Amino acid sequence: MKIRNAKPVDLRKIVDCYGRVGDSPTDPFSNVSRLRNLNRANLLVAEKHGQFAGFLYYFVHRKPWFDPNVDRYASVQELHVVPRFQGIGIGTALMRDALSKIRRRGIKVIYVDTDEDNNVALHLYRKLGFKDFRGTITLRFILNLEQRPSVPRHFSGVPRLGELSKVVGSARNCILSCQCTSGSANTVSVICLSNGRGLGMVSKRGNRS
Repeated sequence: MKIRNAKPVDLRKIVDCYGRVGDSPTDPFSNVSRLRNLNRANLLVAEKHGQFAGFLYYFVHRKPWFDPNVDRYASVQELHVVPRFQGIGIGTALMRDALSKIRRRGIKVIYVDTDEDNNVALHLYRKLGFKDFRGTITLRFILNLEQRPSVPRHFSGVPRLGELSKVVGSARNCILSCQCTSGSANTVSVICLSNGRGLGMVSKRGNRS
């Protein structure tokens, strides 16, 4: 087994290992172009019998908001092992190499996040000496896309039709919310429903007629 810093030739393999659908639209590990912007000094690759077996990425930063008494710290952001190489110590070797590099930089505090039900990862991190530190809760809200929003009734004036037509344009199924201020300007908000599903809002400011 060999642990080394990633090379440009490894980037496509890292994306294939990670998956092309990332956690967010800007997730660097799901796109080779974005991955090129990472500091490859902190991007480690494992090889087994000359084959790509997994990767690890960590970053170094200062003053974590969730641990205010810490100055410099490192955080292991990603650790992935190719399925056919799992269970033979690849993840442990990547973590030990990363910890060694971080230690040489004089950094004492290291964080890593994982799901509470990821027992394999939890076993690895705890075996290496990581302790439970804090928990996060992921909340989910499901919108009812078939329910038509009600029209607000708080407006006290009517905007000019010319201004209104510029805002609405050719949009269909629109709900208008008009709120005139006591000053010299009014605001027209147009909530557009595309086939009753998509929801967007455009605001237009204009002079009162």
